[in-house]
Amino acid sequence: MKPFLQVEPGLALYLTHPRFAEALFQVVDAQREHLRRWLPWVDATRSPEDSRRFLYEAARFNKGGRRLTTLIVQNGYIIGSLGIVQYDGGNRWAELGYWIAAEKQGRGLMTRCCQTFIAYLFGQQDLNRLQMRIASENLPSKAVARKLGFQLEGTLRQALFLHNRFFDLEIYGLLRTEWKTPDAEPL
Repeated sequence: MKPFLQVEPGLALYLTHPRFAEALFQVVDAQREHLRRWLPWVDATRSPEDSRRFLYEAARFNKGGRRLTTLIVQNGYIIGSLGIVQYDGGNRWAELGYWIAAEKQGRGLMTRCCQTFIAYLFGQQDLNRLQMRIASENLPSKAVARKLGFQLEGTLRQALFLHNRFFDLEIYGLLRTEWKTPDAEPL
């Protein structure tokens, strides 16, 4: 299967497909404690069948143009996910979401994947704005957003309820006119 977007040699974004269910579940299961801190869906992912259902729905949404979910694959192994989690075609904006395995953090991998993905979105799609909602305590995610040029636009106070606790969500935005990277095209 060909990658959707090649980030660099050995690092690519693949469109979701149910055939990745077992591998995706293994990553989520191995990273459960790391991921569940900020991702509410992790606790509901208990089997490869749960991952298969997610991948089936994500592939269906990808075809319908309402979302675009990719798996981050490094040297043949799934290490994370990156995609559009909310889309408003009429107003030409989308919200990005992502996660990466704990041992892959701090190496610039997510930043480079996002650069390629954002270049595709601004270059090949008719989007004017991208945004992210990031928990105020999720420092690694906030660092990625800032490295990509996203600007902090505001805070939604106590907007995320997770693990019996409220968290503030910070809104980061990036406009097409602020983006400085060349276009990327799908392979």
